[in-house]
Amino acid sequence: MRLRQLEYFSAVAEHLSFTKAARSLGVSQPVVSRQIQILEAEMGAPLLRRTSHSVALTDFGAAFVTDARMVLETMAAAKNRAPREGPAALHIGTYSTAGLRLIRDAVESYEGSGAAHSVELTVLRWNEVPAALKKRKMHAAFVTSAAQTTFSDHDGLDLVRLIVDPRVAVVRRDHELADRREISVQDLTPYGFVGTGNQSVAHNRWWNVDPRPDGASPRITRSVATVGELLETVVLTGDVAITTRTIADSETRTDVAFVPLVDVEPAALYLAYLPGAVTPYLRRFIAVAKGTADLHRS
Repeated sequence: MRLRQLEYFSAVAEHLSFTKAARSLGVSQPVVSRQIQILEAEMGAPLLRRTSHSVALTDFGAAFVTDARMVLETMAAAKNRAPREGPAALHIGTYSTAGLRLIRDAVESYEGSGAAHSVELTVLRWNEVPAALKKRKMHAAFVTSAAQTTFSDHDGLDLVRLIVDPRVAVVRRDHELADRREISVQDLTPYGFVGTGNQSVAHNRWWNVDPRPDGASPRITRSVATVGELLETVVLTGDVAITTRTIADSETRTDVAFVPLVDVEPAALYLAYLPGAVTPYLRRFIAVAKGTADLHRS
């Protein structure tokens, strides 16, 4: 049992919503769901009753949340009394579910390697990463960008490429393209397109594939700044979008479909950080992330 699991369960018990709990914690909803499932398995009993429309505490969960909060309060008080050297935690940013499996494995490997500090993940909007790193609010951040091109968004940052991440189309499950095995990006042109926003013009154009190989431009109906906003907009509007394979592999929602694109260059998942702010703790995390990426590629 980990304190993080108790924190996640306490937040869900407070909000009775995985989505609201994840937002309050600054992590993605699948991370919260997985950790609570692990906690329930360890406890040997369900803590929550879940339906498609609601979340409620079981009788055991209602009793257990009191104990969980007592443990959290006790540990918080102990931490406040304990002298520390260096940061209390490594603060790492991410884009919701982008590269979630690799990120989760890297964090677990780092914390399981005897590291003196835990890792705190924070979900950021795409344009928030450079400022968060340069103002030292984050020690590093996972970013998804072009596999070969460095955009001005990342000026002043070092990028360590972890894995190449093919791009895929995102469509609503009832869309006529949903059951195709693969498509061309030009197959998306007739439909409204949910584009990326809050990045440099060149970066946005690359993500939106503008222009398309035939010279056409996507008809962008709305621009979003997070993975969650992109998926939700596709579902609500029926428009189409582009994301990456690691996001597709990490998503559990059944109302969207991900279709491979055969004619666009891949993205890649990077770890970004400010060169002048590398500490021994961060250097260790970078090494663990690279090792984890090697395992994912093998």
